[in-house]
Amino acid sequence: MGRPSLFDGLDESAGDEPDPWSKWRHMVERGGDVSFAALQAGEVAVLPAPEPGSFYDRQVHTSDGRVDCCPPVFTEAIERCHSLFAEATARPADELLLIHQRDPWMHNSWFANLPRMKKGGRTTNPLRMHPADAERLGVTDGATARVASQHGEVEATVEVVDDLMPGVVSMVHGWGHAASPRLKVAAAAPGANPNALLPVGPGSYEPLSSQAHMTGIPVSVQPITA
Repeated sequence: MGRPSLFDGLDESAGDEPDPWSKWRHMVERGGDVSFAALQAGEVAVLPAPEPGSFYDRQVHTSDGRVDCCPPVFTEAIERCHSLFAEATARPADELLLIHQRDPWMHNSWFANLPRMKKGGRTTNPLRMHPADAERLGVTDGATARVASQHGEVEATVEVVDDLMPGVVSMVHGWGHAASPRLKVAAAAPGANPNALLPVGPGSYEPLSSQAHMTGIPVSVQPITA
């Protein structure tokens, strides 16, 4: 981007250390002529009102003064998305796509050890699937099934629902604490860890945001018989 980084110009032999507040100091002192040191000391400062029409002149640092809404790296990412969608569309008929689900009783894994969040029978994160898929695979509501991808497998309780598209299954993430005995509530009702089904390594994340691929994962589902 042509901007200096936190580590540019450091002389380690002289004992220089990076300043984690440099970005904020630059923003505050340039934008409002305010001393960042004074703010750190507890002083209060009122920033001046912005001047209309000055934002692009002061904030855009491209050579032509314009905002590039689709730089080359965006084009590559968009083409990659089209490729991923094409692969999903062309998947085998017996293959399902796993999407991650959220509900009000789990946020990542923050609520896993709270007793109140386990009330009302919320003791696991079922694999939700469409009735047509359940019938085709011989899986019944409340049964246990093995969910497998190219990267791992888990066992989950099946919940047959009609609010999913055929060919799609979902699980709430944030569960899977069977190996966490100190989290007594979470370990007593661990559920399954859908992250075990996710890809890892090169190509397993979205390059622009560095977000891991957590949805659209090809999986197979097989009933577990006693």
